Amino acid sequence: MKAVILAGGSGHLDKFTGGEAKCSVKVLGKPVIDYIIESLIQVESVNEIIVISTHESLLKHVNERWGSTFRVTVARQSRGGIEGAILTSRDFISNDEYFMLVYGDVLISRQAYMDVIKYFTTHNKDYIVLVAPTIEPQTYGVVILEEGRVVDIVEKPTRPTDYSTLAVAGTFILHSKIYEMLEEKTLVETLTQLAKSKQLYY
Repeated sequence: MKAVILAGGSGHLDKFTGGEAKCSVKVLGKPVIDYIIESLIQVESVNEIIVISTHESLLKHVNERWGSTFRVTVARQSRGGIEGAILTSRDFISNDEYFMLVYGDVLISRQAYMDVIKYFTTHNKDYIVLVAPTIEPQTYGVVILEEGRVVDIVEKPTRPTDYSTLAVAGTFILHSKIYEMLEEKTLVETLTQLAKSKQLYY
């Protein structure tokens, strides 16, 4: 399975990154992006990693650090926004293919990636999202669950206690059909549509 890492955003960390990508921030002397790639390389089912970014310096770093050690491809984001980043990966994914989508600014364990893939191979669902408990649900998209499915997503709720303390944890298994949806809708709208049509699992 191919893993697509979205590594373009700077967001509210801009004052710390100098305009560079959030995943360029160093933790214990190493950029966040390196931790993510290291973990994904150790997942047996992952056979290729595609890093999408608007930041040339990050793409250069990834290519120089990882290009000769694993099948890592870098691509400059061709369209704006998170939807544009995902759509950029379309050039690397076949018409009827599943892939893992990973946020480049969310650090999770190798085991978490493995668990998502295990769920996919066991249950054979087209759309799966990793969720995790959070004490600050108002800063994330939170999920409403029912009978093993995500039935709704509430983006950064102003009254979080009215909803859920389980947040979208930045890792998904998606079918390539999602590209068509993202041509018309935002990612949140697309995930919400999948949830309400009982196609999104966790």
